[in-house]
Amino acid sequence: MSSPLLVEMQQRLTAGLHRRTENRAYWDGRQPLAYLAPEAVTALGNRFGVLSVNYARVAITALTERLRLNGFDGAPVWDTLLSLDYDTLADTLHREALLQGESFCLVWADDQGNPTVTIESGETMAVKRDDVTRQVVAAIKQVTVKESPATKGYTDVWLYQPDTVEHWRSTTPNSGGEYELIETQPNSLGVVPVVSFVNADLLPSAWRGLTYLEYAGESEIQPIKCLIDALSKTTADLLVAQEFTARPRRYATGIEPIYQPVLDDDGNPVVDENGDPVTQAVNPIPEGNRAMLAKSEQARFGQLEGANLQGFKTSVDILVQAIMTVSALPAHMCGITTANPSTSEAMQSAEAGLTSRAEAKAKLFSKAHEQVARLVYAIANAMDPASVSVRALWGPFDVRSEAAAADAATKLYSSGLLSRRGMLERLGLSQDQIDREMSAINQDAAVARDITVGRYMSATKVP
Repeated sequence: MSSPLLVEMQQRLTAGLHRRTENRAYWDGRQPLAYLAPEAVTALGNRFGVLSVNYARVAITALTERLRLNGFDGAPVWDTLLSLDYDTLADTLHREALLQGESFCLVWADDQGNPTVTIESGETMAVKRDDVTRQVVAAIKQVTVKESPATKGYTDVWLYQPDTVEHWRSTTPNSGGEYELIETQPNSLGVVPVVSFVNADLLPSAWRGLTYLEYAGESEIQPIKCLIDALSKTTADLLVAQEFTARPRRYATGIEPIYQPVLDDDGNPVVDENGDPVTQAVNPIPEGNRAMLAKSEQARFGQLEGANLQGFKTSVDILVQAIMTVSALPAHMCGITTANPSTSEAMQSAEAGLTSRAEAKAKLFSKAHEQVARLVYAIANAMDPASVSVRALWGPFDVRSEAAAADAATKLYSSGLLSRRGMLERLGLSQDQIDREMSAINQDAAVARDITVGRYMSATKVP
């Protein structure tokens, strides 16, 4: 037993397997060396197949560090999300979306009716969108359960639709067999409870020729993969050249070599077919000797110059600059120690491109975070998600001096341009921190008024 939707959603789930595997290899720094001749690949085998300068992880981590979700304005849902560890899960959502192009968040209710939030990757979840509205109309979650012995394993599949949730289970240990419908639950939310976080700077394009991946977004490291491969290849060549040609070598002329007999495993001399002992030439000057002596007057000693590796450094500098240009990474994040900013203003200027890119990603992910907040609030309060109004609030995207930020916020507040809450938001405090600070400020003000009134009453003489 099966269903056409189940078959289609499983095909969507496996459509991006190759792309996800490649992206994960770059994240782990385990992608194979590129730009190698077939003869070199055959000669190297598996002895020197992995060497990576992992700028892929640096580029994604630099953006993730600046995407700090601080709360939501509108419906009071932030405390509920904090109890579900959503502030921590959001970082993983951003990281997965930036690496793989898409990540997912599943919002549902437990047995007591309380909201639950789980994050998923493209390995276990996929969605189907309406071609006109681009809204999610179906989603799949597939989990393979392994047991011992292996013949007892099975695969669970959940199909999420706006009105129902279907639970299917395979009849074989792997996911290649038939599926049986285990359970069907009603979906009272009226929408698919799966939110997709898509890293897409452009509109979906069918011309890419990727079936089921038109809306899947693109990895943030896709434009720099070729540059990372070139840098890894150049670094590998540098190490090989350093090993074979960069170390100075000594030479000697006018010295006769020394011949010694070849011995077998038992220590007996090896003889040839004529019965003569087999000998081999050895270096007359052992490698460990610091002084070289020779009897012949014609003996000469010298040293060969090591190869100049400056060309490799120039190539590495060019490739690193290209990676910086494409990824908006500043020089001090790419290991260029001579470009460390000396002041906070210089650091802000160096990271301006990265800051702008982080702001763009925050706008891109805001809609998805707001949909998660709507679903959580709707489940907690038995409401229609469409009637919940929320707006995502983000922390500062740049790295500022704390003293300079506090001075600017204080001046804006004292001049009347910002309220006290606006000043705290400008300082980058999260929503729960702002609420605690406002409550403490109001409490301090109330205590101060009580003290003032008490002193006044004590000083007043009753006639």
